[in-house]
Amino acid sequence: MDISDRLPPQAVEVEQAVLGAMLTYSEARHIGAREILDPAVFYDRRHILIWRAILRAEEEGDGELDYNTVADELSRVGQLDEVGGSLYVADLAIRSSGWHVTERHIGILKEKFRRRRLIEETAAAAQQAYDESVPLDQLLDRVDERLLSLADRPVQTDGFLPAEDLVSQVVSDAEAAQARGGNLAGLDTGLRDLNFWTGGLEPGLYICAGRPSEGKTALVLRIARHVAGEGHPVALFSLEMNGLSVMRRLVSQECRLNLRKLRLGQLTQDEWISLARTAGTLAALPLHIHERTDLTVTATRSLSRQLKQRCKLGLVVVDYIQLLAADGGDTREQEVARISRGLKALSHELSVPVLAVSQLSRTIEARTKKRPQLSDLRESGQLEQDADAVLFIYHGHKMGLKGPNGESLEGTAEIILGKQRNGPVASFPVAWDEGCARFDDLAPEWLCADEAGTYPRHDNE
Repeated sequence: MDISDRLPPQAVEVEQAVLGAMLTYSEARHIGAREILDPAVFYDRRHILIWRAILRAEEEGDGELDYNTVADELSRVGQLDEVGGSLYVADLAIRSSGWHVTERHIGILKEKFRRRRLIEETAAAAQQAYDESVPLDQLLDRVDERLLSLADRPVQTDGFLPAEDLVSQVVSDAEAAQARGGNLAGLDTGLRDLNFWTGGLEPGLYICAGRPSEGKTALVLRIARHVAGEGHPVALFSLEMNGLSVMRRLVSQECRLNLRKLRLGQLTQDEWISLARTAGTLAALPLHIHERTDLTVTATRSLSRQLKQRCKLGLVVVDYIQLLAADGGDTREQEVARISRGLKALSHELSVPVLAVSQLSRTIEARTKKRPQLSDLRESGQLEQDADAVLFIYHGHKMGLKGPNGESLEGTAEIILGKQRNGPVASFPVAWDEGCARFDDLAPEWLCADEAGTYPRHDNE
């Protein structure tokens, strides 16, 4: 259908009724000031000018306002003739149907406005699609973002957040946390001490880092499975392993089966029974695994947005950062910085925590005990800057370390909270089953972190 000569969606008579109510009732003006954050809600240019004149007259006046006041304001700025003169302004006041229906009428105007925006955005996208110098992924991401903004925000705001709204949200969040037992502000990670020190996963960028084969993927899978088990949909982008390998690891963790035995089918009868029971549990989880190995950060954001539109997305997991690609950047460090900012923006845009695995640089190998620190994050200081929290995994027994009383640390690992924007840094021990690559809480007697979040370690560290 040729739509080039069709009028955009509009409701001029409703616009007249809204302006008429505002010229007559202060209550209608208050509703308009609250609900109309973009003058383009009005289709008729005359009405945009009148609306702006109403706002100026309201701001500069003593609270009393009528069509004469607004006509005088339009005359002062040289726009009275453009809107049709004082007679048109007076006629609007006559068209008022009362202030009680103003909010409903503004709702109609907002819908028309969003439809006009949709037409504009899709037309712009069609025009940009002809420019083949723009990467397709980048173009699709831009279109996704704009269309999602239309779905989430009916009218573009000026970006300012009222203190009243923010205070209300703080109180609401505190009440919700209290309802959850007073221990969690965000998503339950499934690990007691990690919950204690972080308060759970809130919207933000969480980096999980460690040396090779220390369990980075195992830890994020453990958290992802628990979050999904609590009913929060999880998007898992696996760039290193295919979906089958990811699920095999999840099954191994869930059944506590040796991963090698599971892969080879060397299971006892009881283990087969456990496997059958676990398969049904995992199959029912709201866990969405994406296995493409050539993903860009742009595509990751686009896919996450699409999933958010289908379900109430709770967590995004990326395994791992260094395998993502980014558009632009002359060096790999610049590219990783762009990826880091992209993941941070994803968390902010969708209001979900993003848990991303990162490798450590080779500088850690030069230290005797190879204990990780923030400067070891590979290829970009931007990761450290953007991260709201950084988790390191450390296996002290591999370095010949002993526990506080000289006991063996085998079967345990240490999670180091090297950075936390909204809380203290800390370190604490967890159980580590290398056979099934699973982290768990240790027995209560291992809860030996002091108030500063320091897990006592032997001098031979």
